[in-house]
Amino acid sequence: MINKIKLQSIISKYYLNGLVQSVRWLTENGKLSISFVSENKDICGDLVCDVSPVEDSEIAIFDTAQLNRLISVTNGELLLTLERQHKIFSKLHIQDTSFNVAYSLADSLLVPKRGKINLPEEYDVIMDLTPEIVNSFIKAKSALTDINDVMISTKEDPDRGTVVEFSFGDLNDFSNKIKYVVDENIEVKKELKLPFNSDSFKNILASNKDLESGKLSLTEEGFMKLEFQNEGINTLYYMVRKEDSNY
Repeated sequence: MINKIKLQSIISKYYLNGLVQSVRWLTENGKLSISFVSENKDICGDLVCDVSPVEDSEIAIFDTAQLNRLISVTNGELLLTLERQHKIFSKLHIQDTSFNVAYSLADSLLVPKRGKINLPEEYDVIMDLTPEIVNSFIKAKSALTDINDVMISTKEDPDRGTVVEFSFGDLNDFSNKIKYVVDENIEVKKELKLPFNSDSFKNILASNKDLESGKLSLTEEGFMKLEFQNEGINTLYYMVRKEDSNY
């Protein structure tokens, strides 16, 4: 059994408001693992849940939006079971005290496994994420809905020392902007100034605003790593900088 809210939270952490539709759920020894990559390849990641809602299996979810719609009609504690046809998992049943909905699983060939991605091991900027910081980022982006840029830079402040500044808004000097500065629990090895897609950034943060702890790391080559932990769910994301920028 799994609570509906927790199941929706697990799904939202890879779905990212529609950026990722197709994934494989791999359950081994009762633990759920999901590797994913966005359609435009600018985000990839991994989710691990200590207790899987389904039996040991590998199932292909082709249309996560449809799965979400089916789950939305249910309430409370849910029982998830798998149906087989000729030893192949064909349906995912989701049942509460009133509803029993069936989601058709995809052929595993329609959801190819994500290949190995060569990612950096060392990072030039590392900072802790808290619920307060995450909510502040979400508020800043929400106030500039038509703009999809966030510039992340390191600076020396005469009063606060080394800080990491997040500037939401167009990269030119004439647009509306919101700046948010972090000066605690940061480690800066090199000065950086990197642009990222603020819509993707917000989607990741909004899906993990229930975090107990988190971390953001950056490299001068333009990689961002985001890590979150909450109630037996660990999520890891990698983003690449915006390439259509002069910075």
